[in-house]
Amino acid sequence: MTRQDPQKAAAWVLEMPPGESQDYAYGNLVDAWSRYDLAGAQRWIAHFEPGRGRQLATEAFIRSNAVRAGDRAWDLANQSSDSDRLLAMQSLVMEGWAQQDPAAAREALKALDRVPDEVQKQFDKSLEVRNAWQELFSDP
Repeated sequence: MTRQDPQKAAAWVLEMPPGESQDYAYGNLVDAWSRYDLAGAQRWIAHFEPGRGRQLATEAFIRSNAVRAGDRAWDLANQSSDSDRLLAMQSLVMEGWAQQDPAAAREALKALDRVPDEVQKQFDKSLEVRNAWQELFSDP
């Protein structure tokens, strides 16, 4: 349903009673939608009022897209007004983005006024993992 009519799928998720099933549906919807229409899924999330629905949709978007669209995931993560959620989402983005495109991820960190220790540590850890994998699979 998401691919044929994402707005209808979104309306269905919003009509569900709050709880575990709805939480799961948010994640599935955003994951499926963003695979074929990244910008559309991001626009849908942007229209949410702050609250649980927006938080769930944002986190699903970041989990699904940190590697392949780190810049968009980073932008969305940085819209959080909750400082604890902001740190968690920034760290989640860095986990994927630093492995895929470390130069772009590094530039995003440089653009911050102050890089939180937790986010910098996640970037460094992800970069170490990336380098270890490259070393392991590189030709001698």
